[in-house]
Amino acid sequence: MKRFFATTALAGMGLSIAACTSVPPADDLVPDAGLYAFPAAAEDGVTAEAPLAQTSTWYETAVSPDLATLLGIAAEQNPAIRIQAKRVEQAEANLQSAEANRWIDVVLTGSGSAEYDLDTNDSSDSQRASLGLDLPLDVTGRLRTLRNAARYNLYTSLATYDQTRNTALRDLSLNVVNASEASLLYRLIEEQIETSRTLLQLTELRFAQGQASIVDVLQQRDQIASLEQQLPPLRANRVTAIDAIATATGTPPAEDDMPALLADIPDITPVATWPQANTLLDTRPDLRASVYALQADNAAYTAAILNRLPSFNLSGSAVSSLVSGNASEFVTATVSGALTVFDSGAKDAAIDFSRAQYEESGILLLQDWLDALAEINGLISQENEGLENIRLTEERLETSRQLLESARRRYRQGASDYLPVLNALSSIQTQERRLINLKAEQARIRIRLHAAIGLPAETMTERTI
Repeated sequence: MKRFFATTALAGMGLSIAACTSVPPADDLVPDAGLYAFPAAAEDGVTAEAPLAQTSTWYETAVSPDLATLLGIAAEQNPAIRIQAKRVEQAEANLQSAEANRWIDVVLTGSGSAEYDLDTNDSSDSQRASLGLDLPLDVTGRLRTLRNAARYNLYTSLATYDQTRNTALRDLSLNVVNASEASLLYRLIEEQIETSRTLLQLTELRFAQGQASIVDVLQQRDQIASLEQQLPPLRANRVTAIDAIATATGTPPAEDDMPALLADIPDITPVATWPQANTLLDTRPDLRASVYALQADNAAYTAAILNRLPSFNLSGSAVSSLVSGNASEFVTATVSGALTVFDSGAKDAAIDFSRAQYEESGILLLQDWLDALAEINGLISQENEGLENIRLTEERLETSRQLLESARRRYRQGASDYLPVLNALSSIQTQERRLINLKAEQARIRIRLHAAIGLPAETMTERTI
């Protein structure tokens, strides 16, 4: 029987050691893009190259000064960012606990008692004090591996903090653009309404003089009504965006107190160079978090395998006792070991679970990386198309203004009816609104592109610990 248990124990240790050596390194599951270049960027002849070393983030340098000030306030007061900061503290505490589990525990105990015999009137008393020491012997390296898992979990939490900040400030910037767009459109439509009312007065005068028909008057009135219908949604959109800005900065919704910031669409600096695909694993906080999560799961998988090996512990104690005046002291030291011979497959199930979780993390990292490539490539393409649309809209706006002058001149001369004038005026007003929409969308695309590329590696929070 002893030989059977010894053989079983040695076989289990051998299988565990062999399994530990078969755990694939985390780096093997990290995607490699080689010399991949973003196709959308290549269309303009911009080569994909690693960005120069930077120490500032996009929300500090790529936005207007007023917006950068607002983003700085949000970085300190945004509730989502503050929540993730507390999760970082929790991860730090878990790492401290995992590190403490590797070292010695010292326990001091004491007791005292007194006895009195009512029959014989005899009494006795005793005191006892002991100092216990307990040190796990991490022969297999399991506790060290668990410590590494906790460290990578902390790095994951730190990278998630960076991503939370990146996303929160991106969304705040987008809401500033939305509010500015709504404000500009509202002012523009009010101006267009005033212009249309002036034309209505002129048309009504011509109608009174018999130089225009009632249809011309009704068409002009309908054009004014269509403009007025656009104002309520713009007011609602502006209030919604301002409320979102207030929430992002950790303040209750209030009246508009940012007239300078919302007076125009904020200027967003375009991205100068496109990074190589591999560098996204360093610059994008969400991908950094995925890499660290993969490494944490790798350590957890290894620890689950090492859990099948024997565990050893060194303990000792020093005891001093005093019983009815008789003192005694003694010291003990013990080395103990334990090996699970049979557990109905519980540890094997834990290993299978850890392995599947580790492999899932590798697949999730690949999926996140591919999504990041697609996101950036799509945004680059949208930016190129947006610039072209702005140019075409400006050209069409100039053409529409020339057309309006020509149509009004022909109408005054009686060479045509009022419809060409109305069409030209509607085209101008449409192109003016479209130009604001396109410029706002271009700002939103650049904000998303900066956030999608990520943050300079020099600013990553995990470098500060």
